Amino acid sequence: MATLGIAQSGNPLQSNELSAVHFTEEGVGEFRKPENFTEVVSGLTKLFSEKNININHVKAYLNSYDVKKEDWQNFVTFDDNKYTRNLIWEGNGKFNIMLVGWNKNQASSIHDHSKSHCFMKMLDGKLTETVYQINKESCKLETKRKYQLEKNTVAYTNDSFGLHRISNDSANQQAVSLHIYSPPFQSCQQFEEDGGKPKHCEMTYTALFKEQFSRLERGLVMRDHKVNFSEGTVSEFATPQTMSDVVDGLMHFFSTNDVNINQVRAFMESYEGDKNQWQDYALFDQYKYTRNLIHEGNGKFNLILVCWNKTQSSSIHDHSNSHCFMKMLDGSLSETLYNWPTDEEKSSNAAMMPIRSVQLKKGSVAYINDSIGLHRVGNKSEVQGAVSLHVYSPPFQMCQSFNEKNGGKMNCTVTYHTKFCEKVNYVSPLFHPVVHSHKYCFQLVSHIVC
Repeated sequence: MATLGIAQSGNPLQSNELSAVHFTEEGVGEFRKPENFTEVVSGLTKLFSEKNININHVKAYLNSYDVKKEDWQNFVTFDDNKYTRNLIWEGNGKFNIMLVGWNKNQASSIHDHSKSHCFMKMLDGKLTETVYQINKESCKLETKRKYQLEKNTVAYTNDSFGLHRISNDSANQQAVSLHIYSPPFQSCQQFEEDGGKPKHCEMTYTALFKEQFSRLERGLVMRDHKVNFSEGTVSEFATPQTMSDVVDGLMHFFSTNDVNINQVRAFMESYEGDKNQWQDYALFDQYKYTRNLIHEGNGKFNLILVCWNKTQSSSIHDHSNSHCFMKMLDGSLSETLYNWPTDEEKSSNAAMMPIRSVQLKKGSVAYINDSIGLHRVGNKSEVQGAVSLHVYSPPFQMCQSFNEKNGGKMNCTVTYHTKFCEKVNYVSPLFHPVVHSHKYCFQLVSHIVC
């Protein structure tokens, strides 16, 4: 459905090539019925992470959602002159989700779907779908059939079904529809009923709600779910070729509350990490290593690219009960592991002694959590920088930094150098007071990683 509006904002995760999506029509297996709009999106993310997308399963899942206006009303806009396309979720190349707002008597053009598959769920009001076929003799369009789409109705189409037009024929009621396009497309062909050459049309969005929705979803996940980690058998998975594939796979693995450490680790190991896929995020600083947010995940994890200039290192630190996976993309790093200071060592101000030190070379994956111990990560090279990709589950905002000389500790705020390739500017005092070994002192506002 083509409409005029603002162009889509740049998204570093988008690839010039659409991710391969394969569709089948099979029986519908068991699934958990979504109770709210955020669960709809989470469920669709899981369904579209599969190698083969079961059309019937997606339709049944959408059909099971009992529409609640309070779920989605903040993510749709209306316009007096045109219907609106409101983007709320991007499925990393495989699908996207939008809400379309139809004012009274508004309609789309007759159009194709550029080989994409379209699922539509009616959320409010009524719409009419008119399907057309081209008369081969006259080259004019003929009406094939019409459907009345009422609230809760689920529709599906692809280009093999023909062309179509969607319209709100009501003179007194608006309508809202939920659309899933797989794969997403940036242009389509518009047609006139009396024939003639089709017109190429660029697709745009009227409004972008993906960040607002993402924040809402993360809040619900963090309140309602706890992630449990175990070490299980690694099952088959698609090897990620791009950073979008990495995010897509992680969204799938972390869509459940039971995460297989070995599965995530094997997945990260399989990613070759072509520099062209991550170099836009790789922003260095001459004074400190940098934490560059790539994706905020679904509340259960986040994905960060860390850039280490020559001889830069972190402090010794914990992970605030989070689990950390670290993939080396470029250069090499040294990871030094420490035990937690005992009460006796704390009382005597004993120096912290390293348990072991591991050299992390390009392609390797490390894993740590607080039960394993504390660690320090650093780039010992005086000639080469290093880049590492980090997954934290759950994300955390504070951690503890330890003094190697006496085991003293302090709380540190975790910050970002960039978010989605945009520099983050923090407005805060240069120094703030902290409690350190029962003494009042000052520390630089800093950040911790790994």
